[in-house]
Amino acid sequence: RAWRLVALLAVVAHRVIVSGEETPLASLGMTITSPDGQQTSVTCDLIEGTDTAQSAVAFVAENNLGSNAQQLLDLARKLQAQLDARNLAERAKDAVNSTLFLKTAGQYKKRASKASGDERHAEAAADYVRALLRPGLDPQAAESIEKLLVSSMKDLADYREQEAKDAAEEAVRLAREQAEAEAMAETERIKAEAEMDWAAWAADQAGSLARMNDTAPAAEDGGASTSQAWPGVSVGLTLTKTVADGATQSHKAWAVLRDEAATGGAVEDAAAASARFCRTWQLTTDTSTLLDVARHLEDGQKELRGGSGGDD
Repeated sequence: RAWRLVALLAVVAHRVIVSGEETPLASLGMTITSPDGQQTSVTCDLIEGTDTAQSAVAFVAENNLGSNAQQLLDLARKLQAQLDARNLAERAKDAVNSTLFLKTAGQYKKRASKASGDERHAEAAADYVRALLRPGLDPQAAESIEKLLVSSMKDLADYREQEAKDAAEEAVRLAREQAEAEAMAETERIKAEAEMDWAAWAADQAGSLARMNDTAPAAEDGGASTSQAWPGVSVGLTLTKTVADGATQSHKAWAVLRDEAATGGAVEDAAAASARFCRTWQLTTDTSTLLDVARHLEDGQKELRGGSGGDD
């Protein structure tokens, strides 16, 4: 997005600390106008520890002011003029790492080229500005460096745009992961509640359900019996269910053979009783339990009749 520079006002300030915030050594106040005509007041600040080239490049990049080389040089020169007018030039220079300053435009150009290759576009652009500020620069060399400066500023704008895009995508990703985590936590909560409901049902209703299907004896107090109280053949089993967090819940159930009174004159077959028991407790896919219960009932039936406890 291109912006148009409308006004440039020079404002000079000493470095002071106000409410914990540092006031810049020099500051250029200006108004910029967006393509849609909206005006915004901004400042180009030189903070102690930076030089005029760094400050100019940072300001232009942050405010999307394009890649005009002369505009960058103008900002840098006006910042330097403020420092000179207030005798702050030496102070500002001393606050910057001495390795930042080189002797010739060629040295700046070489260092900028390396920085650009490493995608350190802001550093490259600042070095090109420093090269162009060197006195006595050949016009042809200046023109070449200006082109490199424009290219670096465009690369910097593209880099910042990609950074902003990546940050937005990362924010969306984090929000999605947070929503998924919250949904998973809610699912686990609902699952835990369901398991608790199942446990309560198992404790209060399992005995009654079993008695209605003749798979457990009735105790005198109306609750589920934990010991054999059936007058005929029966097999007691402990049924265990895995619930939330890997915990288990267990209760006693009995597989029984219905007698003549319950079946209308014939004692129930062991296989039929085992199938009814497994169907009642949803064990229909567990063939080993089905066969084991049938064998125990059949053995009990044989013992009750005076027969052997083994297989035929």
